Amino acid sequence: MSASIGNFQFELESSLEAAKSAGVFSNLLKDKSEDVILEAFKGHTKIKDIEWIAVYFENCHKLNTKSSEKASCLRNEGNKLFQKKKYREAISKYTHAIISGPTETEELAFAYGNRSAALYRIGLYEECLSDIEEVFSCGSPSALQHKLLQRKAQCMNHLGRTAETNLCLGELQHELEDLDLDADKKGNILSEMAALQDRHELRGNTMKAEKAVEVPEVSYGPNSVLVQASGLVSLNSSKTKGRFLTASKDVKAGDTLIVERPFAAVLLPDHYPTHCHHCFQKLNMAYPCRQCTMVRYCSTVCATLSWDQYHNVECRYLQLLHSVGIAHLSLRVVLVAGCRYLLGKHSVKK
Repeated sequence: MSASIGNFQFELESSLEAAKSAGVFSNLLKDKSEDVILEAFKGHTKIKDIEWIAVYFENCHKLNTKSSEKASCLRNEGNKLFQKKKYREAISKYTHAIISGPTETEELAFAYGNRSAALYRIGLYEECLSDIEEVFSCGSPSALQHKLLQRKAQCMNHLGRTAETNLCLGELQHELEDLDLDADKKGNILSEMAALQDRHELRGNTMKAEKAVEVPEVSYGPNSVLVQASGLVSLNSSKTKGRFLTASKDVKAGDTLIVERPFAAVLLPDHYPTHCHHCFQKLNMAYPCRQCTMVRYCSTVCATLSWDQYHNVECRYLQLLHSVGIAHLSLRVVLVAGCRYLLGKHSVKK
């Protein structure tokens, strides 16, 4: 992009002030609908004529895009660290490769496969299994299939999941029958399989996973009217103050009065590398957006929920949205609620 990204909110506010000064709204505000006012504003302002905005909208689909070449380079850097037994550093490189790798490509499959190997070496068996499943969902390259099944069986064994270990070993046995592999290598795999069937170990992870965020309970029991509030709280109203909450007795430091999941929330850009873009949990292992390289998720579940609810719209415009402050949250509310729902409410109100 030849022009740098400016402040979109400033440009909008400037255009609004210019429209007001030109008298665009003077004859509309009293008796015209919101739609008519909006059309008048759009007809007067020249937002897309501002150079950097025009350049941005023309090129935003190219920003923060996936690259097989970049993913391959990062994965190779990870492989070098893996060979030096610097497994945690290798995991970091593999994660960057996963974030950069285009969806459902062989390069992405190899990056997940390599990260699973490093995770196995440091005892993160559940995370290793998750990455193995991602390789399968990408369309596992035939060269990786038997290695992944063997690693999966080893993880199941370490986790004490006997039935799943045996099932996986059966799949591996079937895979080896059709595999054109050196006799010695095949023999070694078969020997390891036999050893797994003879013993079932349970080992602890060598790294503690992040604890899930504990949601506190409200103090003094739940409220019979305000379901998210404490029984200590009452809803009141007056002509001068409108609706407001009061406490029936003194509130102590540390008391929890209201616990409610936000309808919509936005993660600040500074936390993109370290926290899940959807649930905001601190990342233990990162999973990518299907389209951009900016955001990360704690699981494929969060990645899917985020895409379905709002990120499919926001994805290419994130850098622009960073400049509008609280207005980004306003957009998120609209996307989570659904435009059809809000337009329906608008038409009923009319």
